[in-house]
Amino acid sequence: GHSDADVLLHAVCDALLAAFGDRLIDVRDRALLLVARDLLARRSELAALQVEDLAPVGDLDDGGGTVLIGRSKTDQEGQGATLYLGPAAWAAIAARREAAAAAGADMTIGPL
Repeated sequence: GHSDADVLLHAVCDALLAAFGDRLIDVRDRALLLVARDLLARRSELAALQVEDLAPVGDLDDGGGTVLIGRSKTDQEGQGATLYLGPAAWAAIAARREAAAAAGADMTIGPL
């Protein structure tokens, strides 16, 4: 079962997602919100995510992916950790990369 905190987190995320439109900034924010939800990441960890740290898992059409998280508060050695992103977050990242590329940005390396 899910804890009350999990249910609340998903309800808040759903409400935020429903408010997004189709502007480039909305596409970016949708991707970041879904990544934050899947990873339970802090703001500083989200800001540090690099596109090159992403890797697909399984079938690209409906699969998720992984992301390598670098040093964090709970990882003082700086070993990093590979965490899973669900299909919704992975699709949102793909949409973000496509929208950025269409706008002339290079989304193959650098900050997510």
